[in-house]
Amino acid sequence: MTCSPIRSIAVIGSGISGLTVCNLAREAGLEPVLFEKARGPGGRISSKRLSGDALDMGAQYFTVRNADFRRFLKRYAQDAVAPWAGRLLHENAHGELEPFPGDTRWVGVPRMSALPRALAAPLAIEAATPVRRAWQQDGQWFLASERGEHGPYDALVVAIPPAQAEALLPSMPEVAERLREFSMAPCWAVAARFESDPGLDFEGVSLKNPVLDWAGCNSSKPGRGDRPNSGNWWVLHATPEWSVKNLDLAPDNVARQLLETFRDRFSITPEPSDWLAHCWRYARPDAGGEQPGSLSLDGQRLGFCGDWLAGGRVEGAFSSGHSLVRDWTDLGLIRAAAPGADRNG
Repeated sequence: MTCSPIRSIAVIGSGISGLTVCNLAREAGLEPVLFEKARGPGGRISSKRLSGDALDMGAQYFTVRNADFRRFLKRYAQDAVAPWAGRLLHENAHGELEPFPGDTRWVGVPRMSALPRALAAPLAIEAATPVRRAWQQDGQWFLASERGEHGPYDALVVAIPPAQAEALLPSMPEVAERLREFSMAPCWAVAARFESDPGLDFEGVSLKNPVLDWAGCNSSKPGRGDRPNSGNWWVLHATPEWSVKNLDLAPDNVARQLLETFRDRFSITPEPSDWLAHCWRYARPDAGGEQPGSLSLDGQRLGFCGDWLAGGRVEGAFSSGHSLVRDWTDLGLIRAAAPGADRNG
């Protein structure tokens, strides 16, 4: 294996792990090119608009327990996040609701998508560019999309779910075999608008229910609910098991079943006036799976990162991207950033 430093790098996927890799690589003097199939960055940290309001359909909040993550956010996204002061509860094994542990819960402001947009600000992004295939030729990486061929690049980082990553590399069966060791469960999400406050004494709750896993008041987060007549928006997430069984259910039927469960569980009288359902096909890593942090074929300068390699959640996505860059830096593939380096202005 040659250990000459990487001079050019392509990253596929602009979720938190891909954005982490790009920013850390940029600190080391590289100019990574980030490919994203959607029109904007974020992956499952995204917000959708309905009736003029921004709704957090994916990740609801995140914690900051990792000191490296705290420094990273301070450098790149300090003005794009704020604590969520809502009362958050979880259901214990006896069906009783108890307060969450004391960790601060953070959200993007004025919507969750503000976080990935802040992290993406210094980067070169090829948005709305779904990569269909990636291959290595003469030690260099090439990508194919609907816009044509891209490359060459010295290194490739794939920061998307494992099933999607496998599909990009049809000529590498050994990689496919490794990626199949990891899987992710889907999640149906529903956002519902109530004209009047449902009258609950909490802003978020994690449940032990066969249908409903989470319910959170989107309007209670900082920067939300300020628009006149915006109503009271709640976001519901189904359990992985229910989502798997109902993967092909029509969105309106999903919304009706999740809302019925929510209203029955908490004796809610008002009926929703509007709703939106969305299925996250790859929402969370299956419980009990391996958590190596990241995967790397160092000799081929090919790396994989994502929350599915680090226990899920936003902080896990950062840790995965950070892990890959750290490993490549230790190997000499990426030059260590100068102390105090900050290329974000």
